[in-house]
Amino acid sequence: MATNAKSTEPTKASKRKPVDKDEIVSVPLAWVGVDDVPVRAINQAYSQFDPDGLFVLTVGIANPPPLTGGKKANKELLQSLSAVKVTPVARLAMTEAHAESVMKALQKNVKQYRARKKAEGK
Repeated sequence: MATNAKSTEPTKASKRKPVDKDEIVSVPLAWVGVDDVPVRAINQAYSQFDPDGLFVLTVGIANPPPLTGGKKANKELLQSLSAVKVTPVARLAMTEAHAESVMKALQKNVKQYRARKKAEGK
């Protein structure tokens, strides 16, 4: 299940004057072309922000080497690595308000997923 967050208020980063609540018009979002965008797996993420309040979320996939040897050989291989490379998949820039919206959408979706699993007895 997907969750869409919609805000009708200006974000904190906005330089606009406050909007009179009687002037607010709510228009639904229509996601177009979603099925045309490839789904990419990720297993690593980090976030950073700049002094102007722009948050940058970088996501990627770490690909450790295959461990096909015995226990000793695998340990030696891992110890010889200086690092496991992470291939970036996407870098997403957003305001603080949008970062909050993304967090809420993910939290809601995880909660729904867990409830479904519990209902199915898994």
